[in-house]
Amino acid sequence: MNQIQTAAGQRRVIVMIPGWGMNSSVWQQLAERLAINHHLIVLDLPGQGRSQVLEVFSLTAVAETLLNVILEPVFTLVGWSLGASVAIEMARLSPDRVHSLMLVAGTPKFVKTADWPGVPAQVFDEFAVQLAADLPQTMLRFLALQVYGSANARQALQQLKTALSATAFPRLDTLIGGLNILKYSDVRPVLRQLSCPVRAIYGANDQLIPVASASALRDINPAICVHIIDTAGHALFLSHQQEFYDWLLAGL
Repeated sequence: MNQIQTAAGQRRVIVMIPGWGMNSSVWQQLAERLAINHHLIVLDLPGQGRSQVLEVFSLTAVAETLLNVILEPVFTLVGWSLGASVAIEMARLSPDRVHSLMLVAGTPKFVKTADWPGVPAQVFDEFAVQLAADLPQTMLRFLALQVYGSANARQALQQLKTALSATAFPRLDTLIGGLNILKYSDVRPVLRQLSCPVRAIYGANDQLIPVASASALRDINPAICVHIIDTAGHALFLSHQQEFYDWLLAGL
């Protein structure tokens, strides 16, 4: 696993996990600011960035893999999108090690059902077909979707493209494995039972995570602190860097 550590102030150990298809470079600007006073560990998901591919790609396997490379005994988890799901699973597996959770444009359940706002299941199937047909072009369209409806969209999109180009594209089987986690995982029961502090932040214009997930999250666990950025999309930590930075610091 790729692990980038800095330890300037060491007031808090912060572990940052990117989303589906992305590598740890997406956190670079934020990590540089946080590293002034905190210990940052920035991880790649298996098969993304510079990390090794997992043969069995499941939510639990990914979470266990990340836990095994973190040497610090206690830490705060910051997970974006798929990374948020992984962070929730890590907290379930090692509740004594996770001090708090910061969920960035994340949801415990991505697929829409009668009792949960989300994305129709067939969207994941169609996306998998598009990836198999033209992986690079599909990834670029996905980046555009992440900033759609957001202020500062052009700048955020360029940052996403720069991060994506920092390493080779993930393998198709890794990307499909991640899509399957998004499609089939439901960690709502975990969020109901977690005792650590949980904070979540959403973009009101997110095209991947309906903003209705915010109120649904509170229904699961009223103790979860939810913040919504009105003019943000899915990549809100890039388009609204200062507001996101302030939100993150407030929870440390």
